Amino acid sequence: MRNRLRMLVCGVAALMSLAPTSADAAKTRSSFGLVQAFQGRTYGVGAFSAPLFGIYRTVRTTLTGSLSGRHLTVFEKIDFTDGERQRKTWRFTKVAPGEWVGRRADVVGLAKATEHNGVVTLTYEAQVSSSAFGNTVLSFYDVIYRRADGKVVNETTVSKFGVPVGTVSLLFRR
Repeated sequence: MRNRLRMLVCGVAALMSLAPTSADAAKTRSSFGLVQAFQGRTYGVGAFSAPLFGIYRTVRTTLTGSLSGRHLTVFEKIDFTDGERQRKTWRFTKVAPGEWVGRRADVVGLAKATEHNGVVTLTYEAQVSSSAFGNTVLSFYDVIYRRADGKVVNETTVSKFGVPVGTVSLLFRR
């Protein structure tokens, strides 16, 4: 038992020595936002999952984002491995430090993006047409952040009437 405890303490100490200092971590967190995530060309892989409906779809996506003043435009090419292809365009406008609003053809009203401590949250409702959901409006809550290796993670909860019905997990690289 004591040997296991020593090994655990030594392992934790070794990992802590590899961690960035708090100043490094704060600098990394504060420099990440919507523009850093999606300006330029970004490639993503991931999956949409709705277990209750027996749905699991893998996806590849290419995003091309351009910034002009306080406007960020992001073109999405989404290719599901089952053959479906989607093309979408986001148009974001910075309305305050750390706050953006966005539009997309299938989004109902405005999307709201907030940047805080290196994490971007994006909330919106979108008109969706699928065999599982029919034609309906679903709510999306995205959490977007950069990992230590530089890759960007986008984790999304998809809900209907406040009840989670699915998730989207994407990993982006440049």
